[in-house]
Amino acid sequence: MKRLFSGPSPLHGLTSLELVVLPFGFRQAARFWGIDPPGSPCRYTPWWADHRPTGATWCDDAPSGPDDFDAWVWRTVLSPRVPLFWEARYLLESEADHADRALCHSVLVAIVDGRSTPGGIAGRIGASLSDVSHVLAVMSNQQLLYGEPDAFRPGLTRYRIAEPLLAFEHAVAWPHRARCEQKDAAGVWDQVRATFESVVAAPHFAQLRRDWATHHAAWETFGGASRRAVRGTIPDPGRRTRLDADVVVRGSVEGISEP
Repeated sequence: MKRLFSGPSPLHGLTSLELVVLPFGFRQAARFWGIDPPGSPCRYTPWWADHRPTGATWCDDAPSGPDDFDAWVWRTVLSPRVPLFWEARYLLESEADHADRALCHSVLVAIVDGRSTPGGIAGRIGASLSDVSHVLAVMSNQQLLYGEPDAFRPGLTRYRIAEPLLAFEHAVAWPHRARCEQKDAAGVWDQVRATFESVVAAPHFAQLRRDWATHHAAWETFGGASRRAVRGTIPDPGRRTRLDADVVVRGSVEGISEP
């Protein structure tokens, strides 16, 4: 619809309203799926529900509770008979229409593999930094990726996948599509469940914590007003590695604001 009324389209002059449907927050997602208390979606609710609220078009099936989560995954997300199985592919094709889609897939694979900086992604997939930067810009403009400055190295931008369906697709489903199409979804899920927990669920839960710290935390929680929460990395010279901090909160304490 946006393309119909933008750019050189003859319908552009007829536009009178542009309504942006914002993503669900985790509390809105809990209400949408009828889950109580709001904290429980972190574990088993459809993890994309707090992003693109169009789940009613995919299927009417929802997990009845934590014990039903595993069965729900292989009967819906990993089932070729359910439209949700194909949604990530269609989403990327429709949103990233001004970029090399093969390169888009490679970039997403690199991100779920742990690369988050443009240089790290380019090195992982063997592409030029300029080509990778273009793809990152296109997907960021379409809100498929979020680019944020490192909490302790503000000159370094780190990217994360904003759409959990894309993270699930490239970390879990894509490498096993043939087996899923052969109706071995339950076997696939048994094999990749640990990958889902570490590569899809854990980063999404970290983002929920950052959202909570920014929008819901009380003054007493941090001893001041939190303004933003981001990821950060701290070098560890002794081990020649880095320490990752999932939630770095910045704000003001007793009238002293962050720099």
